[in-house]
Amino acid sequence: MNNTYGNLPEAEEIVLGFNDGLESYGREACCEIRSILYAVAEEFQYGKGNREYASDVFAMLMEDGEYRLDIYNALNGSDYQDPNLVEVITLESGVSLSVHNDASFLIGGEAHFYEHQSTHSPNMPLRFLIYFSHCLKLWMDRVDADIYSGKVVKVPTPHFVVFYNGTEKRPEVEEMRLSAAYTHPMREGEEPDLEVRCIVYNINSGKNVTLLQKSSVLSGYMHFVNKVRDKIKSKESLEGAIDNAIQECIDEDVLKRFFETRKDKVRKAMKWDLTMERHMRIMKKEEREEGRQEGRQEGRQEGNLLYLIKLVLKKVTKGKSLEEIANDLELEEREVEMIYHLILKHGPDTDPESILKEIQKEEIACLSAGEIDF
Repeated sequence: MNNTYGNLPEAEEIVLGFNDGLESYGREACCEIRSILYAVAEEFQYGKGNREYASDVFAMLMEDGEYRLDIYNALNGSDYQDPNLVEVITLESGVSLSVHNDASFLIGGEAHFYEHQSTHSPNMPLRFLIYFSHCLKLWMDRVDADIYSGKVVKVPTPHFVVFYNGTEKRPEVEEMRLSAAYTHPMREGEEPDLEVRCIVYNINSGKNVTLLQKSSVLSGYMHFVNKVRDKIKSKESLEGAIDNAIQECIDEDVLKRFFETRKDKVRKAMKWDLTMERHMRIMKKEEREEGRQEGRQEGRQEGNLLYLIKLVLKKVTKGKSLEEIANDLELEEREVEMIYHLILKHGPDTDPESILKEIQKEEIACLSAGEIDF
């Protein structure tokens, strides 16, 4: 393939080659199609039979038993020293790239799944469910478990963790649940029949300092990432920033063994990561700006609460959080908070008119009680 876009990775060029034709489908459809194309392009470039290197630098670090154990100890307050205690869960060859995650391993009867994210994904509980299902099937085949017997089949206790280091501002620690994505939200006090819970740790500078102090791998990884980012901000080329950051980490004895032995693969993986991160950041910025324009222009046209309810309802059905909805509409959270919680209470299929009536009743009650300030 001729590289008409300069020195871009081939997978990125595949996507750019389709860009002109995508815009006619509208912004939302365009972003969805472009995301799918990136996944297909990545599979084409690094996929089955040709996976030249792990999908990102973190995944490469997790291939090392000592590094996995370092992070496990930091998270769990343990002090295991023997990497052989960690049994890596490996999916069968031929399994689609889409079900691979950064690290899956067994230790002490527990299954641990670690994932790195440079862009926030609300679908991590669903992805972890898929990972665990595949790994559980492999484990059951290996131990010859009979799920039709009269005895309880004991399974490893799963734990799901995400390490986030993107540029978008996120909480220091956040919990994500599969039930938040259900078509019909749980009613107050109702427990879902199936739940997956994962914890997201923000490992950017100033976040989860104690965790990073306990883990030389996490702190070393972020030391490298921050070096690359700082050098790019200082107008160094992408390749130069990565190469110089690698050499400085070696000179400073930060993950020295890793960078010395895997320098070329780290360079390629980091270049791909930063290219993808840049495109995702641009797409999210475009989506937010479109949402703000939609909220300002159409909101001014109708100029009523009902229209705002419809906007919020539309975004709730897309799985957006209160914070994300407020940002999209360029409003304060308090301005859409009541609408948001009423929609969660009654479900996304509720009639906007009924939400409007309930809000009006609430306002009348507050007015009667003297709680509304003019």
